[in-house]
Amino acid sequence: MNVNNSECINKYKTFAYNKKHVFISGSISTGKTMLCNLLFEYLDYYTPAAYIKEYIDYNTDGEFKLKLLHDGLISNFEFQNYILDCYETQLNSSIYEDADIVIWDRHPIESLEVFCATNNSISNEQRLKLRLRIEQLSRRYQIPQLTNKNVGVINVDTSRISTEVIEEALVNTFIHPLLLGLSNGSIYVFLFCSDTNTQFKRLTKRNRTPEIESYKSKEDLYILNNQYALFYTELVQQKLNQIN
Repeated sequence: MNVNNSECINKYKTFAYNKKHVFISGSISTGKTMLCNLLFEYLDYYTPAAYIKEYIDYNTDGEFKLKLLHDGLISNFEFQNYILDCYETQLNSSIYEDADIVIWDRHPIESLEVFCATNNSISNEQRLKLRLRIEQLSRRYQIPQLTNKNVGVINVDTSRISTEVIEEALVNTFIHPLLLGLSNGSIYVFLFCSDTNTQFKRLTKRNRTPEIESYKSKEDLYILNNQYALFYTELVQQKLNQIN
């Protein structure tokens, strides 16, 4: 298949933004949404901020779409495009345009590199289409790639440190310097939970039917946890290669 990248890219207007991004990432039930909410609540008091939510917290059809995927009624390609639709709707707004700092529940690239990485649920052609769409979104809305030199990366074990403590640490070490103009760049925060018993209890407590049906025991979390660990490890290795 021949794909003209320039034609795909030029279809979209590119906006000139100078935003700082905080990407909160990690496997299921690691505390991402709670941390995003705390950070956004803090930032929104001091500066124009935007919170780009995950599909299931943004769109009322999110849980239904997830069930359709798990029941085999829509393809993974359709589902990942739906996720990107939810991101794009939030990005194409005055709130995002006016924001100085943007809080993200996951980076868009995870749709491809994590949730399409270990299975054959999408074809090579579909994989290319997803990659091109993510690249278009990134160009249009100036979303930094995680491999950019001005994007820092850290990891936090949420089974050992509370979400409130993590939020306070991020505010003191990253947010305050940004607000004071003492630092520049963005950050990718990888949350993981080394205690899968705790992780599984969090999942069952929030009681989302499609998740309960897919993750019937803590062992069912291992595949996604391992895929995220691999994604983060490879990202860190790329960062180290930039230094060497």
